[in-house]
Amino acid sequence: MPQEEIKMLEKALSDTSKWRIVYFHIPAVTFYYGTGVNTISESLFLLISKYKPDLVLMGHVHGYARANINGTAYVTLSSVGGIPAPLLMDDKSVDYYYFNYGYAIVKVNGNRLDFYFKDLDGKIIDHFTLVRG
Repeated sequence: MPQEEIKMLEKALSDTSKWRIVYFHIPAVTFYYGTGVNTISESLFLLISKYKPDLVLMGHVHGYARANINGTAYVTLSSVGGIPAPLLMDDKSVDYYYFNYGYAIVKVNGNRLDFYFKDLDGKIIDHFTLVRG
């Protein structure tokens, strides 16, 4: 990862006055078989672990999974393309998982963030709330 990108990310993550939401395509952590973490993802995970953002959104894997790791909510959200398949390595490592198509809505209101994962009919499949300070 280029040094200037690392510095930019560190600057953004160190600003705790705002909600800190990180998104990237290849997951920094994986909950699924056959989806190894690459070197860039490992570097990002170390950086994220250091600064502990509020929410980390990840794609690439065709399924939905949510886990809290060291005080940060990690969500794998990639269930609109391909065929979702139950590939979870260990269901005890996640707080929630779902293997079907869906989408997410993130609502921020001051110090409260509500995350909704819905199926294609709009039914809420998973919901969690984060509250800052």
